[in-house]
Amino acid sequence: MSAHKRKIIPKKGSTPGIHRKKCCICGKPVCTDRAEYCLVCRDFAIRMSVERLPQASIQDIWESVRKNGYVCFYTGMALDMSSPTSPWYGVLDHWIPGDNRKVVLTSALFNEMKSDLSEVEFWYYVEELYNFKKNGTPIRKKRVVYWQGLVGPGRGIYKEGPTPKIHGKKCCICRKPVCSNHSKYCSICRQFAAHMRVARLPPLTVQSIWAYVRQHGYVCYYTGMALDMRHRKSPWYGVLDHWIPGDNKKVVLTSDLFNEMKSDLSEKEFWYYIEQLYHFKKNGTSIRKKRLVYWERLVLNLKPIISGII
Repeated sequence: MSAHKRKIIPKKGSTPGIHRKKCCICGKPVCTDRAEYCLVCRDFAIRMSVERLPQASIQDIWESVRKNGYVCFYTGMALDMSSPTSPWYGVLDHWIPGDNRKVVLTSALFNEMKSDLSEVEFWYYVEELYNFKKNGTPIRKKRVVYWQGLVGPGRGIYKEGPTPKIHGKKCCICRKPVCSNHSKYCSICRQFAAHMRVARLPPLTVQSIWAYVRQHGYVCYYTGMALDMRHRKSPWYGVLDHWIPGDNKKVVLTSDLFNEMKSDLSEKEFWYYIEQLYHFKKNGTSIRKKRLVYWERLVLNLKPIISGII
């Protein structure tokens, strides 16, 4: 058969006829004849649309991607744009919490660690945590301007009122006056007991937590910092944290802020990334990725949205 009559069969998985058309953002081949984006940029554009970001913020993000590629704004680390369950998956983060005027690209892990902190606050607490771990320096609390303190399950079950003067009857945990004649707890310990009931912790785990409170009081297990057990919207409000994510055998007491920063990390993984972030900020040392054993993130399913658009 002559060459000019030979039928050209495209390779499986290839998109015929569009190999010359390039993505307007990254320059890679577009995903369809009528598209202006490649698959990665198309999915990212849809995610920004779902977030309903202002057009100016979207343009700033695209300019950053054109210039630097898909890298973390805070650390310069290359991001994974294809695996939504990866801790290095590229996500959108509000530089100032709740403010759509500046939205940046970062990894799912560091987005979780930054939580409701501004960039300045985030780096401040990274340094404080590092100095505590390395030198035992007590962490200096600094006002967190944008902290939302969203009330979760098990909080706000009891309304705090004035502590009644019940002479002679003391709380079985902290030895303060009980909150009623029929109670064995003070108002704080009663509320904390309610948190543990809602969390459905095993009896042995509950006993170990109470033993810790009896010995140390309401202080953070990781940092020894005194916790706020009254103001539920405080970043220092005492919450329960799984020492190993998802494992009820060991649950410890920490602050709402550090519980958010620890996220789905084990204690060892948490301190490892605090150290990596500190050295990056101080010395510009590249962050070395380490496999996260317990990372589990629920992600937005964009397939129905994409199929509805394309």
